[in-house]
Formats: sequence, structure tokens, C-alpha cells
Amino acid sequence: MFHQRAGLPSLAICSHAARSIGVIVETQLARSDSGRWYHGQAPISLVGGLVLLVDLWDKACESGRPANHPIYREQWQDINRCLRNLESIESDWYAAGKFLCVYTSNELAIARTLANYSS
Repeated sequence: MFHQRAGLPSLAICSHAARSIGVIVETQLARSDSGRWYHGQAPISLVGGLVLLVDLWDKACESGRPANHPIYREQWQDINRCLRNLESIESDWYAAGKFLCVYTSNELAIARTLANYSS
């Protein structure tokens, strides 16, 4: 498949925001008393993780290296942060578990990429 980089700064802007979202939600969950969470945390963790995966895919296609190459370790840490946020909410809110299925469904290329990555 031919991949051409768009050259627009929008993906970089969105990936920086997604990285911040992961840190903010993680901090909120860690600081909350009695495991309190907010409904908005799950959807933004889902979208943040997906944006980071698209950014990783774009960088991997541009460089010609596989997505599990060691140079992408920081990006994988950010993606895994979003996944951990969803996992921590899942026990209290069923929909967060369904959001996790977006990442882990065997039919998705995302799942194959995650399966090929060993942390």
C-alpha cells in the first residue's frame, strides 16, 4: 500500500493533545477519592488512544520501520496509558470495556499491531 504523508500539522497537534489527555485522565483517576471517575474520561481515552495509534502508524509508514521498533517505545507508552485508563474504568462502567474491544478485536489492524508489540 502506498502511503503519502499529508504534510499537515493537524496530526501532530492532535497527537500532542491526545498525549495530554492520557496524562490528565490518568492523574484524575489516581487522585480521585473512592475510585470516582467521570463519564467523559472513557470516550476521550478511547479517542486519544486512537489518535496516538494513527500517529504511530503514520510515523512507521514514513520511516519504513515496523510499529514495534524500539524507537517508538514512547508512543507505545502513551497508547498503553490510554488503555490502562479504560481498564481502570471498565469495572464500574460497562461501556469502557466495549471501548477496549475497539483496540482488541481480532478483525482490526490495531489488534494485530498491539499483538506484535512486546513491551
